[in-house]
Amino acid sequence: MASERAITRIILDEIVEPLRKVILAEIEPLLNRAAEISRRNLALDQSPFEDIQTLLTRLEDEYHTPQFRNRLRQRLAGAYADLGSNHGRQFRAQIDAALGRTTVSIGTEIQLRSSADFGAVQTFLDAGVSSSLRRYTSFVGTEVAAITDIVERGVLRGERASSLSNMIQSRLGESPKRAALIARNEIGNATAALTNARQVAAGITEAQWDTSGDERVRKTHDDIDGTTFTISQGHPGVGGARPGEPVNCRCNSIPILPT
Repeated sequence: MASERAITRIILDEIVEPLRKVILAEIEPLLNRAAEISRRNLALDQSPFEDIQTLLTRLEDEYHTPQFRNRLRQRLAGAYADLGSNHGRQFRAQIDAALGRTTVSIGTEIQLRSSADFGAVQTFLDAGVSSSLRRYTSFVGTEVAAITDIVERGVLRGERASSLSNMIQSRLGESPKRAALIARNEIGNATAALTNARQVAAGITEAQWDTSGDERVRKTHDDIDGTTFTISQGHPGVGGARPGEPVNCRCNSIPILPT
């Protein structure tokens, strides 16, 4: 999905790549210094490992400044605005397809067609931006905590500086995948919320669960493919969830028009 790729790109630009560059540039000299001190049995007022912790704390704090958060919010808002527009077009296409299968009154048809542009869309998009901002700010803390843990455990085990550096690089090398997973889930949740809101605005109370129909579909979702559920309650076959809400869910909600 274009919105998912856009948000992943924003996070790579704003968080993952800058964090990786600074950590690799600054932490390796500190690890080498720690190894040298250990070899020469030198006494210092402050351990290089304390310097490493200070570095990581400083980096995490930088991602909580108002300047950073405002810049990230603005870029996320642009991506979510595109999501809202794309979703509106897709929803109108779904309504057109459903109208081709079902006969409804003129009044109902007008309500259905206008629901793609109902006024509360921006509220849902703003909520999506705020959710993503919280998730990615938390993501920084998770990455910093993981690197701190690598250093602390490595020191206790007597790991060489080169070994610690390799472990840190390995962890940071996986950061883009974790960022993309968060983007996928955030977009899935936002899309599900928009679909639900637009269906409710259209007066639609029921929908059909529709999977993507490939080998990646989980069994629980494949089992309910094509079945009907009440939008307000979600599908009982998956604990009351709606398509797109479960982690990594790529399913769709096909509206069943009121007759």
